[in-house]
Amino acid sequence: MKHPKFYRTKPAVVRVLRLDHDLLKEENLKTIRDFIGSNYPISKGSSHIVIHDPNDISFQVNLGDWIIRNAKGLLSPCDNNLFDEMYEKV
Repeated sequence: MKHPKFYRTKPAVVRVLRLDHDLLKEENLKTIRDFIGSNYPISKGSSHIVIHDPNDISFQVNLGDWIIRNAKGLLSPCDNNLFDEMYEKV
């Protein structure tokens, strides 16, 4: 009989950028574009951005949330509370 087992995620270093009010200013959007790369167009709202993936998968990042670039270079949004539980600064 098979029983459930416990697993821990492997440690990995990721690059992150937290969306704040300063980054939402038009003159600072270049910082976001430099981080995510030119293949990902962005749309800006008053309290969020939407990152448009070339594979037709778009996601919203709200103020206080994080943009994560994993070891394979893939982007994903992360809520600040979840980020604090899962990541620590290196």
